Order: sequence, then C-alpha cells, then structure tokens
Amino acid sequence: MERGSTGSPPAAATSSRRSARGGQFLVLDLAGVPFCDSAGLNVLIGAWRQADAVGAVLMLACVPKPLRRILEMTGADQCLRVCDTVADAEAAFGC
Repeated sequence: MERGSTGSPPAAATSSRRSARGGQFLVLDLAGVPFCDSAGLNVLIGAWRQADAVGAVLMLACVPKPLRRILEMTGADQCLRVCDTVADAEAAFGC
C-alpha cells in the first residue's frame, strides 16, 4: 500500500465511520489501492489495533486479490475482517 510520509493510509483508500447496533465500526475501502507492501500491512494492523482499543471494529472492503493473498499468507486475515464490498461490510453491522 502506498503511504504518505505520516504513515497514514493512502489517499486511494477511503473510509467511513458508522455506528450500528450500539457499536462503532470503520470500513476501509481499498478498491483504489494498487499496491501494498509490509509497511502498508503494518498501517492496516495498526489501524485495527487502534480501533480494537476503543471497542470499534475495522473492516476492509473491496480488497484487491494480491492484498487478500498477503493477508492470508501473513495470517493478518485472522484479525482484519474482509468483505467483498462496502455494502457487505455495512450489512454485517445492520446498516
């Protein structure tokens, strides 16, 4: 994943923060992310940790196949929830 110098997610990734069923969740739409390396993976895991620390859920949507493979190979798919679409992620929380 290409990142800015601040270590934040790239501009190509879009996010939406919502509340549903008494909890908060953040959907990160990765459809516009053409590349992800170990630094990008660290950003995603860091975002998951921050969300988890405040009781929120981070969900990844529209994840490109190469990134899905990286998530599977590293085991990151065990903590990062992946949905095919943003609508699927929102539906998982009753939106």
